[in-house]
Amino acid sequence: MNNYLFLKYLGNISSRYICIFFAVVTFLFFSKSFAAENLFTINDVSVNGEIDLNFSREKYINKAFLDSFEILMNKILLSSDLKKVKNIKPKEIKNFIQSFQILEEKYSKGEYSAIFRIFYNDKKVKKFLGEKNISFSEPRYISAVFFPVFFINKEIQNFNENFFYKN
Repeated sequence: MNNYLFLKYLGNISSRYICIFFAVVTFLFFSKSFAAENLFTINDVSVNGEIDLNFSREKYINKAFLDSFEILMNKILLSSDLKKVKNIKPKEIKNFIQSFQILEEKYSKGEYSAIFRIFYNDKKVKKFLGEKNISFSEPRYISAVFFPVFFINKEIQNFNENFFYKN
């Protein structure tokens, strides 16, 4: 009887550890969002135009693609290299796009307006730029904190002892 209770106790403890182990493994491997991995993202691309008899939503989506590609290239390339990618075809730009979202879309008073978020596949963009021998920088969002420093007679004054702060 004692052996049975002891084995049952061990079974309960081991099942808890197994659950904890699987939970940890799940969080470690699946905590990263795979949707945003390896992508250049251009937010808030706005397009506007008139609605007429030849209105085509696809025309405005293509315009958003062209505008976003220009924004992306301005972010990652030197201004001297921009002319090398100036005459790229819209079909080639569409090949670089992983996906896109229409954040806002309006049809009012004969006008169409939309705001897009466009996700570029960074591997395809990097390969394209590499084939054209164009170096680039990857955009990163950083945060910085600046502390004001005041020098008087080659001495650093604290912020609260600073003349400008006091007055």
